[in-house]
Amino acid sequence: MGKDGTLDADEFGLFYYAGRSGCVFDLYGEDRNFSDDKFKGSCTGAGFLVNDNTESYRNRDVYAWKVATDKDLDGNVGEIPSKYEGNASATFKNKISSSTYTLHP
Repeated sequence: MGKDGTLDADEFGLFYYAGRSGCVFDLYGEDRNFSDDKFKGSCTGAGFLVNDNTESYRNRDVYAWKVATDKDLDGNVGEIPSKYEGNASATFKNKISSSTYTLHP
Protein backbone atom coordinates (compact mmCIF):
# COMPACT_ATOMS: atom_id res chain seq x y z
CA MET A 1 0.00 0.00 0.00
CA GLY A 2 1.12 3.53 -0.66
CA LYS A 3 3.45 5.10 -3.19
CA ASP A 4 1.66 3.46 -6.12
CA GLY A 5 0.06 6.61 -7.58
CA THR A 6 -3.48 5.79 -6.38
CA LEU A 7 -4.92 7.47 -3.29
CA ASP A 8 -6.74 4.72 -1.41
CA ALA A 9 -8.70 4.82 1.85
CA ASP A 10 -6.41 5.18 4.89
CA GLU A 11 -3.76 7.03 2.86
CA PHE A 12 -2.51 10.61 2.72
CA GLY A 13 -1.93 12.15 -0.69
CA LEU A 14 0.10 15.07 -1.98
CA PHE A 15 -0.82 16.27 -5.47
CA TYR A 16 1.33 17.76 -8.21
CA TYR A 17 -1.16 20.60 -8.87
CA ALA A 18 -3.61 22.70 -6.84
CA GLY A 19 -7.17 21.45 -6.67
CA ARG A 20 -5.99 17.89 -6.11
CA SER A 21 -5.11 17.42 -9.76
CA GLY A 22 -2.21 15.90 -11.59
CA CYS A 23 -0.32 12.97 -10.12
CA VAL A 24 -0.67 12.02 -6.47
CA PHE A 25 2.05 10.83 -4.10
CA ASP A 26 0.14 8.53 -1.77
CA LEU A 27 1.50 7.60 1.64
CA TYR A 28 0.40 4.84 3.97
CA GLY A 29 3.37 5.26 6.32
CA GLU A 30 5.79 8.06 7.04
CA ASP A 31 8.45 9.23 4.62
CA ARG A 32 11.06 11.50 6.20
CA ASN A 33 12.83 12.39 2.95
CA PHE A 34 11.07 12.85 -0.41
CA SER A 35 14.34 13.43 -2.33
CA ASP A 36 14.24 9.96 -3.92
CA ASP A 37 10.48 9.76 -4.53
CA LYS A 38 8.85 10.34 -7.93
CA PHE A 39 5.24 10.69 -9.03
CA LYS A 40 3.92 7.51 -10.68
CA GLY A 41 1.34 6.91 -13.38
CA SER A 42 0.37 8.46 -16.70
CA CYS A 43 -0.79 11.74 -15.14
CA THR A 44 0.62 15.26 -15.29
CA GLY A 45 3.78 15.25 -13.18
CA ALA A 46 4.62 11.57 -13.72
CA GLY A 47 8.35 10.98 -13.35
CA PHE A 48 9.01 14.27 -11.56
CA LEU A 49 10.44 14.32 -8.05
CA VAL A 50 7.91 14.77 -5.24
CA ASN A 51 10.31 16.81 -3.09
CA ASP A 52 9.38 20.52 -3.19
CA ASN A 53 6.88 19.77 -5.95
CA THR A 54 3.34 19.50 -4.49
CA GLU A 55 0.52 22.05 -4.44
CA SER A 56 -2.44 20.32 -2.75
CA TYR A 57 -3.36 17.41 -0.50
CA ARG A 58 -6.09 15.03 0.61
CA ASN A 59 -6.07 13.07 3.84
CA ARG A 60 -8.12 9.85 3.55
CA ASP A 61 -6.61 8.46 6.75
CA VAL A 62 -8.28 8.25 10.17
CA TYR A 63 -5.22 10.02 11.62
CA ALA A 64 -3.93 13.54 11.06
CA TRP A 65 -0.70 13.91 9.05
CA LYS A 66 2.20 16.30 9.53
CA VAL A 67 4.10 17.78 6.60
CA ALA A 68 7.39 19.65 6.75
CA THR A 69 9.39 21.87 4.41
CA ASP A 70 12.66 20.04 5.13
CA LYS A 71 13.64 16.38 5.41
CA ASP A 72 13.28 14.61 8.75
CA LEU A 73 10.20 16.73 9.60
CA ASP A 74 12.30 19.85 10.04
CA GLY A 75 11.67 23.42 8.93
CA ASN A 76 8.08 24.65 8.85
CA VAL A 77 5.71 21.93 10.05
CA GLY A 78 1.96 21.83 9.50
CA GLU A 79 -0.76 19.35 10.39
CA ILE A 80 -3.56 18.17 8.13
CA PRO A 81 -6.58 16.73 9.97
CA SER A 82 -8.21 13.41 9.15
CA LYS A 83 -10.50 13.54 6.08
CA TYR A 84 -9.37 17.08 5.17
CA GLU A 85 -8.35 18.27 1.70
CA GLY A 86 -7.20 21.55 0.27
CA ASN A 87 -4.49 23.56 -1.43
CA ALA A 88 -1.15 24.15 0.24
CA SER A 89 -0.59 27.59 1.75
CA ALA A 90 2.22 29.83 0.49
CA THR A 91 4.42 28.45 3.29
CA PHE A 92 4.07 24.88 1.98
CA LYS A 93 3.28 25.15 -1.75
CA ASN A 94 6.05 23.36 -3.66
CA LYS A 95 8.14 23.17 -0.46
CA ILE A 96 7.06 19.92 1.27
CA SER A 97 9.94 17.49 1.80
CA SER A 98 8.76 15.01 4.46
CA SER A 99 5.62 13.70 6.13
CA THR A 100 4.36 11.40 8.89
CA TYR A 101 1.07 10.37 10.44
CA THR A 102 0.11 11.31 13.98
CA LEU A 103 -1.44 9.23 16.71
CA HIS A 104 -4.61 11.31 16.95
CA PRO A 105 -7.53 11.85 14.56
